[in-house]
Formats: sequence, C-alpha cells, structure tokens
Amino acid sequence: MHYVFLFFCLGGFSMLMAQPVTDTSKNTESVYWQQLRQQTADEMALVVLEDATLDGENNQQYASLLSAGRDAFYNAAAFNWNIARFKMRGYSKSLFTTYLNGVPLEDLANGNTLVNLWMGLTGVFKSREMVIGLQPNQFSFGNLGNVINIHIAPIQQQRQNILNYSVANKNYSHRFNYAHYSGQLKKGWSFIYSTAWQWAKESYVPGTYTNYLSLFFAANKIISSKHLLTFSFLGSSAINGQAAATTLEAMQLAGNRYYNPNWGYQNNRKRNAAEYRNIQPLIVSNYQWRIDQQSTFNLGALVSIGLQKSRGLDWHNAPDPRPDYYRYLPSFQTDPDLQMQVKKRLENEPNLLQLNWENFYEINQNSKETIANVNGINGNNINGLRSRYILRDNNVLNTFFVLSPVLHKNYSGNWQLTAGGTVQYQQSHYFQTVNDLLGGDFFVNWNQFADQNLVANTNALQNDILHPNRLVKKGEKYGYDFQMNIWKASRFFQISKQFRHFDFFAAEALSYTGFQRLGLVKNGLFPQSSYGHSTTNTFLNYAFKSGITYKLNGKNYFSLNMAWLSMPPYYSDVFLSPRTRAATQDNITSTKYAAYELNYHLNTSFIKLRITGYLTTIQDALKIYTFYDDGVKGFVNDALSNINQMNAGIELGAELRWNDKLQFAGAFTLANNRYTNRPQAIVTFDNSSEIIQKETVYIKNFKVPGSPQQAVNIAATYRPTRKGFITVSGNYMADNWLNLNRVRRTERAVQGLDTKSNAFNAIIRPEKLPDYFVVNLFTGYQFVMPAIQSKIKSNHLFVSLGITNLLNNKAMVAGGYEQMRFDFATQNPEKFPPKYYYAYGIQYFLSTSLKF
Repeated sequence: MHYVFLFFCLGGFSMLMAQPVTDTSKNTESVYWQQLRQQTADEMALVVLEDATLDGENNQQYASLLSAGRDAFYNAAAFNWNIARFKMRGYSKSLFTTYLNGVPLEDLANGNTLVNLWMGLTGVFKSREMVIGLQPNQFSFGNLGNVINIHIAPIQQQRQNILNYSVANKNYSHRFNYAHYSGQLKKGWSFIYSTAWQWAKESYVPGTYTNYLSLFFAANKIISSKHLLTFSFLGSSAINGQAAATTLEAMQLAGNRYYNPNWGYQNNRKRNAAEYRNIQPLIVSNYQWRIDQQSTFNLGALVSIGLQKSRGLDWHNAPDPRPDYYRYLPSFQTDPDLQMQVKKRLENEPNLLQLNWENFYEINQNSKETIANVNGINGNNINGLRSRYILRDNNVLNTFFVLSPVLHKNYSGNWQLTAGGTVQYQQSHYFQTVNDLLGGDFFVNWNQFADQNLVANTNALQNDILHPNRLVKKGEKYGYDFQMNIWKASRFFQISKQFRHFDFFAAEALSYTGFQRLGLVKNGLFPQSSYGHSTTNTFLNYAFKSGITYKLNGKNYFSLNMAWLSMPPYYSDVFLSPRTRAATQDNITSTKYAAYELNYHLNTSFIKLRITGYLTTIQDALKIYTFYDDGVKGFVNDALSNINQMNAGIELGAELRWNDKLQFAGAFTLANNRYTNRPQAIVTFDNSSEIIQKETVYIKNFKVPGSPQQAVNIAATYRPTRKGFITVSGNYMADNWLNLNRVRRTERAVQGLDTKSNAFNAIIRPEKLPDYFVVNLFTGYQFVMPAIQSKIKSNHLFVSLGITNLLNNKAMVAGGYEQMRFDFATQNPEKFPPKYYYAYGIQYFLSTSLKF
C-alpha cells in the first residue's frame, strides 16, 4: 500500500514492474543514524567510485562513475574566470538549477536561482552534490547546465563552533561569520545556528557600498530508525549601492575606468541614487522516509515571502539628471571650439560628472504649482511644491511555494529507479513607490512620456484613470502596479542500470506551466487592457535524456549523453509591456533544446582528468526589448521571435598529484557559440501598440556575446607542510563579445550605404573585447593552539590570504553593451557609443577562522 500511495502522489507512474530486493536489514536506530553522521559533509572528490560489489554481478564488476562534487574545470570557471563573467558552455543562468535538500530554489519569473540567500554562509552549505551537464542524479531530472543539491543535515555534523573574520578590498571590506553545530543531542535532536555579516562603507568602485546580513537555523529530529524530519530557516537582508556602465568618453573625462555616474556629493558626503535592497526569508521542511534498505522517499516543502527594492532617479518636465547623458558630453557638440570648451570644463570641474543633489533640491523647492481636480474631483485644486526630481523604488514582492516529493529505489540486477515531481506557485507583485521627494511636497502620478503625444485621448496623461491627477507622497505608489501569477507542475521518471562494462540511464519529464497578469491600475493609454486579469498563457513541455557509459577498466571511462527538451518562455518575453498592458507577442512558442555531450574520464592516484565535447542547439527563443527608437522618435517595444543559436565546444579539466607536496591543475575550453538564423522583429509604439515596423534582424553567424569563448587555467599548489599550502594560477580568456544592439543589424540602419564601405562595417560589425590575462594567488595555514592558551580544547586557527589579479591589470573589460539607441539620420554608431564595465585591479582578502 505504501508504494501505491507514493506513486499516486507522483502522478501515477506505471513502470515499476521489477521485483524489489528483500529488506534483510537488522540495524538498530542508533547504528543507522550513526552511519549517516559519519558521511562526509566536505566537498566530494572529482570522481568518486563505488567500492561495493552489487548483487548478482561478477566480482570483477567495474565501479560506476558518480556525479562530481568538485571538478577542476568547474573550479577554474567559478573562481578564476569569473572576473570576465564567464558562463559555462555559454549558457544563460536559467539553464543552471540549485536545490536545497531536494527543493528547487527557482524564480519562475526569470529562471534564476533566488539570489543573496546564503551570502557569507558558505560554511554551512559546504555539503553538496553537483551534477555537471547531462549526467543523471537522484533528486531531479536535471538541466542543461550544472545542477547542485545543497544538503542541510545537522545530524551529520559533529559538535563544534566556527568563528570567522575577514578583511578585503572587494565589494565588501569586512566579513564576520559564526556557526554552531550541536551534534546529536538527546531525544534525537540536532541543530545548526549561523549568522554572517559583511559590509563596506565604500566598495571598490567609488560611491558603491555593501551591507549583507544573513541568518540560518536548521534542526533534525529523528522520529524512528526510518523517519527523519528536517527544518531549515534562511533569512537575508542585502543593501547595495550600485555602479553603472558608461562610455569610454566619460571614463576618460573622469580619469578613472571605474567612473560611476550614480553618485554625487550632498552635504560633503557621497550619495548614491542607485541602490538595491532585498529581504528574503525562506523556510524549507523535509520529511525523509527510509521505506526499506533499498527504498527512500523525500518530501520537501518551501515557503518564502521576500521584497526587492531597486532605487533610482525619476523626473518629469525637467532636464535629464544623469551626468553622463550624451547631450552633456563633448562629443555631442559639432563645433570643434565648443567641443573643446565642454571638455576642458568637465576636466577642470570633476563634480560636473557626478549627480548634482543640491540642484535637484533647488529646482523642487522653487517649483510652486497648483494641480487642478486632484483625484478627479472638480474644484479640488491643491497648491504646493511639485517635485520635478524624485528618488523612486521599483518594488517586487515575491511569494513562493514549492512542494517536491522524490522516491528512489534499488532493484535486484543493478537497476535503480528515481521518480519525483514538483508543484511550484509564485506571485510577483510589481509596483513603484516614491522613496524621496527631494525637498518637494508631492509628485504627480502622470505619465511623463505620454504627455508628448496626447492626440485625442484626454486620459493619456494618467497612469491610473481610476484616480486621476493623484498627488503622491513618500512611500506611496505611482506609475505601474500589477501582479504576475505563475505556476508550474512537473514530474520526472529515471531508470538506470549497471553492467560489467556498461552503465545506462534514461529519464523523461513532463511539465505544465502557466502565467497570468493582473493589472491593479487602469492606465490612461490602455484602459481596456491594463486593468484586471489577462488571458492565461499555458505551456505543456517535454524533456527526455539518456546516456551510456563504457567502463574500459576502473580508471578509464567513456560516456555519451543526449537530451531533447522544451522550456516555456518567461512572461517578460511574452508581454510587450507588462507594466502598462496585457498585450503579448503574436507568435508565442516554447524554446526547443537538443544537447549532446561526449565525455572521457581518467581517474588514477596520479591524475584525475575530464575531457568533454558538447553541442547544444536552441530554437524558437523569444526576447522583448523596450527602448527609445530615434527612427520613430519615441519609445518602442521590440519583440523578437524565432531566435536560434548553437553552443558547441570542448572542455578539459585535470588535477595532477606530482607528490605529497606538489600538485598541478589545469582547465581549458574552446567554444563556438553563435546565432544560426535571422530572427524576426515586430516593433510597436509603447504608447499605442501600433505596429510600426516588421523587419529581419541580420545576426546569423554572429558570436553569442556575454562570455569568453576561449579560456585557459594553469595552477600549481605547493604544500610545505600538512598544515599549509600556496596556490598560484595563471588565466587567459579570449573571444568575448559585446552585447548587441539588434537595431544596427537591420536594413533600415544601413539603408543607402555601400556594403563594402567602412561606414557599413562600422554599423554591422560586432565588437570583440580585448583578451585577458590574470594571475591569482591563494595561501593558507592551520595553527593548532595549545590548550594552555585557551580554556577551549582542540583549538584550530586557520589563516588564509587570497589575491586576485596579482599583476593589477586594469585594462580588462569585464562586460558591456551597445546602446539600443541608434541615430538613423546620420547613421553614426558613435553618437550612442557602447558602455563598458572594467574588471577590478588587484584585490585581496585576509581571513581568519577559529574552529573549536
């Protein structure tokens, strides 16, 4: 009956036909949980081998290749190549998934992992299972990129305390962390408590700052020898003063590659207009049932309510406040003498390149105005200081609910079955509020872009015709206000089989996803489509993957994995302008993926090696951009469909143990990630939904931007004693491209130009970023403190020092983008030149950790 009940919950799987192995276990409760506690919580080796011989097989059965917990290539990508924003296989973040005790930490609005959840708490999240690429696992169907399952199990930790303090010149200056592990207590309880705080009054980039606080609590309760409950609470608060990409011209005027236009002096103190805040408490509960010696069942549930705030400047009927606005720079001037005058003034008065807070206050405090018919009441006229400049908050209030059951069972004959499902619901409430009136009395809830084209629509100026001419005070809503309700139900089924020289697995999954917009204000431009519920968009998606491994012997493994799947688009690529209306793209389709990877693993006491060749095709992707189009003199929604691309390449990761004192590691990738077709674009006015352009985007064979497609890492580790080490690595990255402005790759952008001319090539040709070379150093030593120096026994003090970009190379462009604006009149791409982020120069962190 247990099995019937479980399979009914998982969606009625019908393939469980093999005979189960009889449970002959006579282990007592204490022995069973003692074995669990002894399982390591540290990072797993590159390749882990099963020592036990499986029932019914020859005793010369070769061990199977298990999932990787630590991989030389992954380490290089995560810790050495991240300075160039390297993406494994060129995949977007949505193709990587993180789980907490088998429960996905996924934002259904964009596919990203819930961010800032464990900032500074990496110590309590050390125990994890990482699955690279298309390999099978025992907690999910997987994804195209890496899948990580973080294990929270207080019962597996010995009793200890860990106290850590770090100083650095990174995005944080100080970091404090404390963790307490109770070990197993009476009545079957175990606990973990941890807190972390990291902050910087000013980070590496001028005007930026950081303040993160994280809290963590976890508890295990042994119900019996077969039943275990786990409860985890994770709370985080993040505050970031943000930097902005900017043009080379602005950087040169400021004399600083890390010039940040987001801040200015107010009362002789730096004040940043762009700030990000996030509060995200999260609760995960797990029930683990060891049905018998061959079967386990895990039920996980997640609940979270969090608020994100992104602060920035807003203005109405006033000049653009951004100091790097293109009209304020020398290049905007056509007269050479005037151009030189502007250049000299900006160089001699550097404060002109920063926000002028005093000017904002002065303008607002001199902006006396009478607003007629406030709230739509005739004769309700209010006089006061109308703020022309304000600070606004773009808010997202997220509510998450996830339920995730998984069953794993071993059968005789070396068969295994894993089956599971997930139910996810997410409500994201998007709204805008006033953060600071900057000396004014009120802000008016009017659409600053609509009032330029009122035409015959007298309500066009109103952001909400249900409350026209509304005056907005600090903390009150204005502008857009809508909810996006998203749900997803999925189930997966996986079987695997081990033979003497071969391993095989196959998995399939089915999911149903839907989302619906709920407008909470009636926009004057779109009174019929902005308010109330939209049509529900639903998608039924499939996934299938399979793989086979050939075990030449216990050291050499060859594997071939394949996957075919579809994924639904995200709402932001379906709705043309969800802030104002419910209109959608015409051709809404799921994105199709086909992925293949061929792997070779070598595992000896001297070398651990992985070589992978991969090919992934992506078809029918969607994308929507909103920007100011100079060709039509207004804001537009640019809806792209039928976007195809190919990601192909090779990966190599190796660890070589020369002797007990000297080790080497290396990683290499060579990729060819490019667009494979010419997508279609439909351009509509943001203020009317009128279609103004249907065109082809000529990006076929352009490289996919945003990540180096060539990278090399070589590292050497020397251990003079068993308690100390030093690692030095050299890293080379190349073939990275700037994010594209698709408008420049259309016929109207190059109309009338000779296809062989320099002017034509200047518009069409994408920009390749310079190559990178970075040297990093990491060293550490563990001290055993004599008991006489402390009342605490078994004192261990670990001191580590990390230095990135040891050569202080500040000429590396970490990323950037071509501005979406393009001047069709002059066809000069330099009128709106690209904006860049530069990689940081030399950075360090010095960390001390006391374990007792």
